[in-house]
Amino acid sequence: MSRATVSVVIPVFNAARTLELCLEALAHSPIAPLECVVVDDASTDDSVAVARKFGSRVISTDQRSGPARARNLGATHAQGEVVLFLDADVRAHPDTLERVIAYFEQDSELDGVIGSYDDSPSAPTFISQYRNLLHCFTHRASQQRASTFWCGCGAIRRSVFLRLGGFDERFDPLVDRGH
Repeated sequence: MSRATVSVVIPVFNAARTLELCLEALAHSPIAPLECVVVDDASTDDSVAVARKFGSRVISTDQRSGPARARNLGATHAQGEVVLFLDADVRAHPDTLERVIAYFEQDSELDGVIGSYDDSPSAPTFISQYRNLLHCFTHRASQQRASTFWCGCGAIRRSVFLRLGGFDERFDPLVDRGH
């Protein structure tokens, strides 16, 4: 059986600092993804330069469109059998790609898999640590089968994602929070 191919898709909007940490962590993986697609959502900082520094393929939106559209655009252009969505502020563990591939190879009927934050948050503030640990506990204590998908660190078969129509582009967390 051949190994599943994985395209990493990262939406970014003015997150050069965290994107660099994200891509640096991904570079420590012993298994390289087929490709890393960074979708720049009209950033005005150095996000594009950071993505290119790490050899990522950059797709740019013509105007601020939100993370759902950026993720959909990235998945549409991705070449891998599996799309691993990462948020620009997520630092994946070195074995993340290996584990994602193993899950899909072990279960040919698996549509997707989601990760969680770990139990050692690097954010120094109490609120950040609390939210990180709550997220970690919720995902680790939950049922094996989920009816939700966390796109901060979630992998899905590209064919399934496209068949389902991707993310709802009407939702923009920055706009919906009044930013």
